[in-house]
Amino acid sequence: MPEGLGPIARNLCEQIATLTEDTFLAYRAFAQSIPQPKQRQRFFANAPAQPSVVLHAGNLFGWANVPGVEAETPVVRVTQGCSMFCWSEEALRAALVEVDTEQQQDLVNWLNRLAPGCEHLGLGQLRDRLRLA
Repeated sequence: MPEGLGPIARNLCEQIATLTEDTFLAYRAFAQSIPQPKQRQRFFANAPAQPSVVLHAGNLFGWANVPGVEAETPVVRVTQGCSMFCWSEEALRAALVEVDTEQQQDLVNWLNRLAPGCEHLGLGQLRDRLRLA
């Protein structure tokens, strides 16, 4: 909680926490109550750089329910104890350029076994999609 905001800051934090689990959005909502630009800027220095989504057991993950977006992979239901590792296309491309063909194939094999919608992915398809040489 930022310094000098007064006694209502705790209540405001609690109210915002009931509305979102995304700390990125919570910081932005809370910042609306900080009238001084310099103090607001100091507050944002501790804010996350991008939004996040907390998925709970039973939640659905995927694009199937987004209007106007055609799903390339099926929606995945989150289960207890699952984990998700997300990369931007650019970051994945940069990482895969640094490894040899055998390591790239290891990734494809792992995706074939564990990633819904990737059961038939081939190394050539991955390289084409990411524009790898």
